[in-house]
This record gives sequence, structure tokens and C-alpha cells, in this order.
Amino acid sequence: CVASEAMRGSTPLDVAASSVMDNNGLALALEEPDLEKVVTYLAACGLQSCAMLLAKGYPDLGWNPIEGERFLSFLRFVVFCNGESVEENANVVVKLLIRRPECFGPALRGEGGQGLLAAMQEAIKISDNPALDLPESAAGVYNGSGEEEGEVIHMGNAIMSFYSALIDLLGRCAPEMHLINAGKGEALRIRAILQSLVPTTDLVGIISIPLNMPVLNKDGTVMTEPDMSACFCPDHKAPMVLFLERVYGIEDQSFLLQMLEVGFLPDLQASASLDTEVLSTTETALAMNRYIGSALLPLLTRCAALFSSTEHYAQLIDSTLQTIYRLSKGRSLTKAQRDAIEECLLAICMHLRPSMMQQLLRRLVFDVPMLSEYCQIPLRLLTNHYEQNWKYYCLPSGIINCGVSSEEELLLTKKLFWGIFDSLSQKKYDADLFKMATLCLCAIAGALPPDFVDSSLGATLEKQAPVDAKGNFDPKPINTANISLPEKLEYIANKYAEHSHDKWSSDKVSA
Repeated sequence: CVASEAMRGSTPLDVAASSVMDNNGLALALEEPDLEKVVTYLAACGLQSCAMLLAKGYPDLGWNPIEGERFLSFLRFVVFCNGESVEENANVVVKLLIRRPECFGPALRGEGGQGLLAAMQEAIKISDNPALDLPESAAGVYNGSGEEEGEVIHMGNAIMSFYSALIDLLGRCAPEMHLINAGKGEALRIRAILQSLVPTTDLVGIISIPLNMPVLNKDGTVMTEPDMSACFCPDHKAPMVLFLERVYGIEDQSFLLQMLEVGFLPDLQASASLDTEVLSTTETALAMNRYIGSALLPLLTRCAALFSSTEHYAQLIDSTLQTIYRLSKGRSLTKAQRDAIEECLLAICMHLRPSMMQQLLRRLVFDVPMLSEYCQIPLRLLTNHYEQNWKYYCLPSGIINCGVSSEEELLLTKKLFWGIFDSLSQKKYDADLFKMATLCLCAIAGALPPDFVDSSLGATLEKQAPVDAKGNFDPKPINTANISLPEKLEYIANKYAEHSHDKWSSDKVSA
């Protein structure tokens, strides 16, 4: 039975899905009658409950989201292979689904449907109520039927997974942007159909729903972690982001910043908060990494140009930069996820005014000179920043529309240079690290004005000057007894010493 968790991966439907996955040739070989059979089974799931689950005492929903989600997953592989939409199949699937509104579940069936956001919120309420979420006697599922704990199905989660799989499928059926831009009639028609099914307000609402986070007990070791198979989780948000981008597109800066404030940034901050020794390997943390690395950050990267001229939202932008940078040091990231973080951070910073980087530079002054295992991303960030904006720091006129650098920005730049330089001089040679750090040093050095002098340097030296018990200047010259200079250099040193003494005497007399 497709609804059986124990059979997941071994049913004919699962075998077929595995076969067509990333196989364009096989996907294209499927014809409309083949796909219509699958859609027919999917439509049946929208009209009647699963008999097997009813027999086990599960609540009667009046439809079957568990098996429906499996058919939707198969169709997803049919319409999207190797990262690209299979246009022929996508058009056929949309046409077949529209003919059978019951495929969309009660929420999107048409008149009388409460909409996607309301359906997800209702499913969350079901997942919080064991009487609605589990069979009448949950103990019977574990013991009476002889099945393992993993066979337990949570009805609230099943509903959320169904709608997430549906939105994922519809998002992948969306026409590619080049067809939309070319004004292709069929592409415009399909996009209009998809937009009519789910409004942006529902997508924004779902993306903005807070996720359940693990909770540490007072001893700091034992924790309560949300069950990803029972509650609203990051995997339910990713399809909403996909649909939002592929069906609607994000071309308006105010809309992007709204999404960032109410949805994206809270999730980024929640993920960053899980980067601790205890929490970084939890199921929640890994799910957050997948969602952020595969859906959220790539979207921000592609929308990076919209971050230009955001000076009036400096606090929001700075919080975003600081959080993404914090994520780059995560313990449990895969290489692909770390690459996504780097690409996003570099893309956003490239479109910001140099002055908006000041808060992040203050943090990098302390982090980067350590040249830790996570220094590659900030080194590349600094290299790109100073290569792109060297005129802002170096020229008295600065950059048009960006102004000129402040004294603090120049001081931060100088501290970065010497911090990296001093740390590098004490490191054991590593070709990759030294190449990356050298490029960064060259970029920073090229941005500093050649006549830049730290105005606080004189005051610092004055404070550090040695004095005796009465507060009078007490010179303590360096001991040079064991130092020998070449004859010509010693002559220059002596002449300079005589000149310095004569100047000091002259100043004393004139005073």
C-alpha cells in the first residue's frame, strides 16, 4: 500500500519515481495517457479517506493526503529533471490537474476552499492535538498491530506535506523566465493559471510561520527536540520559496525587504542560533541548513541587485549580513551549503554602498586576523570589497553617489591589513591560505591612501612615553651594544642622531 511508511521506497510507484529521477530521456518518453493514469489516482485521493488508516483508528479527514503526497512526488520527477523544467511534461501535468480540481486538495479545490495559508494553519493545529493527529489508541499502533514506532503517521504533518509537495510540483511546472520574457502565449497562460491558485499573501504567510526549535534543559545537555515527522518544519517552507520565485518572481525591492523582515531573516537567525556544540547536529539544525542552503540563500543571491540603494534600511541589511556571516562558520554545513552562503554574501555586498559595510568590518577586524578554518569566506569578501571600492577609501573625492570614507573606516582598513599581515607571518606555510590572504592584503593596501596617518597615533605614543616618579620625561633608549651596522649605514645613523639632538637642543632654547 502506498500509504504504508514501511513500504516507502519499495512500491511500484517509488521504483518508477527512482527510475525517472534525473533521466530526461525516460521522462520525455512518458506520454499524456501515462501521466493521466497517475493524475487519476491522485484525484481519487482528494475524494476519499485511506481505508488502511481508518481501520487503524486514524481520524477520518474525508480525503487521503498521505497517498496523494506520494503521487505528487512522482509527478515532480516527471516535470523537473537535472535542475531544469521538462516543458512538454509540465504543460501536460498542469492541464491534467486543472481538469481534476480534486487533485489540489480541499483547500485549493475552487469554490469553498479556504486557501493554502488557512489549510497549513489548520494542519498545524491538528499536529498540536493528539486526538486529531493520531489514532484513537496510539498505544495500539506500537503494540497491538506489531508495527514499529516509525510506522506512526501524523495526520497534521501529512496534510502539510501534501500541500508542500503540491506547491513544489506546481512551482516546477512554471514556465522558464526566458519564455515569459519572449511573450510566449502558452507560457503566459500557464503562469496565470498557477498564480490564480495561490496568492502571494498565502506564500508570505506560510514563509513567516515561526519554526519549532530544540530546547535545552537547565543542565545544558538533555534537550527537547521537535519531531520533524510530526510538526511544521523547514521542508514545508522550501516549496513556498520555490513557487514564489518561479511563478511570481521577485522584482520589487520593497517586497523583497518585506520578505526579508518577516520571514527570511528570522529563519536565518534561528538557524544561526542552532550552531552550538549540542544543537548543531540535531535533526532540526540539519533541516534548517538544507532549507537555507538550497532555497533561501540562492533566492537572495539571484535577487542581490535589489539590495542596492537600501541605505534607509541599514539596520535590516546589517542584521542580514551579520547573520549570514555567522552562518558561514557553522559546524555542520556541507560544502554545497557553505558555497551557497559565500555566493550569497558576496553577491549582496557587491551591490551595497561601502559605508553599509562598516558594521561588518568592525566584526571582521577581530575574526579575520585569526585565520581560522572558516577564514576563506571573509577573506574573499574583503578582497572583493576593497578591489571594487578602492576609490571610496583612497581618493579624496571618493565615489560618486557614495561619498568618501570616514576616519574610522580607514582605521578599520588599516587594522585589517596589519592584523592579517601579522597573523600570516606566524602561520605555517599553506599555499591556498597564503595565496588567498596575499590577494586580500594587496586589495586592502591598494585601497589605503598612501598618506594616511592614524590621528590617534600621536596621542597613543604620548601616553606610552616613559616618565620618572616625578612625571618628568625619562628616556630609555634601546640597547644597541650587540648590534653592528655596515659602515655606510652606521654613518647615516650617526648623522641622523646628531641632527635629532641638534633639533631637540634648538627647540629647548627657543622654548
